[in-house]
Amino acid sequence: MKKLILFISITVLFLAFQNCGELDVEFETSSFELNSLRQDLSADMDGMEELHENLKLSGDMIVDTDNLEEPPEVGSFGMSGLPSTGYYRPRKWAGGIMPVKFASNISTKKKKFFMKQCKKWGELAKFKCVYRKNQEQYVFVTNKEGLGCYSDLGRVHKAIIPYNRMNLTNNCFKRSGVVAHEIGHALGLIHEHQRPDRNKYVEVRKENMKESDKGAYTKYKYSELPTDETKQTSYDFESIMHYEAYAGTKNNKRTMVPRPEYRHLRDDMGPMFVPGAGPTTKDKRVAARIYGYK
Repeated sequence: MKKLILFISITVLFLAFQNCGELDVEFETSSFELNSLRQDLSADMDGMEELHENLKLSGDMIVDTDNLEEPPEVGSFGMSGLPSTGYYRPRKWAGGIMPVKFASNISTKKKKFFMKQCKKWGELAKFKCVYRKNQEQYVFVTNKEGLGCYSDLGRVHKAIIPYNRMNLTNNCFKRSGVVAHEIGHALGLIHEHQRPDRNKYVEVRKENMKESDKGAYTKYKYSELPTDETKQTSYDFESIMHYEAYAGTKNNKRTMVPRPEYRHLRDDMGPMFVPGAGPTTKDKRVAARIYGYK
């Protein structure tokens, strides 16, 4: 009996130790890790395969310019090649189903972690991720170090590339909020701070940004969503699609700060790196307005 009890005790301790390695267990981030995560959210174009002429790198997302309706003059926001304001028309996933294929070096734990974050986006919307079988269009998730974390914005036209790209480094896989953020781009969401009304809420400090990240602050209007502001979701500082204050900084100074009347929300802005973060209710409502409510 004593041997049996000892065996059970050892087994329980072993399983507890194993579970500590699960990706669902998230810990506080050190300053070094935080800077590393910030760096990974700036995609490295030098290491990326050459982009189709219709595709423009915009921070951590790749924009298909065919999805822009009547954009104003291009190039007015630095080297991004994107307009300063545009109307974005997301190319949706058929039936709200986004097939996902994982690179061979991505572990089963990471795959499950990814799918768990994806499930959160479908809590209100008619949207879900499935493992890819033989679907023609799908998201191909890679785990390449040094390229940063990025995703195509919405479903890419198959005439341009047969599948959507998404890269998640090991750093990015450590945070549920970062994974959920890139999934948000894949289903068709821009950054919260790219809303046309964002200047009412935040001040963008371009002088502190790396040139390659300026495109991530281009303002867009969702062409399929109500233009009447009273029918839109209110500005969400805590959106998983919102950058934090130092995103894309070139000099360790803030690239974005709330307007004086919202300064009390400064520490809540852009929660991607906060352990356990995920899409807010407002995020889920935006997804539901694109794909329909359940």
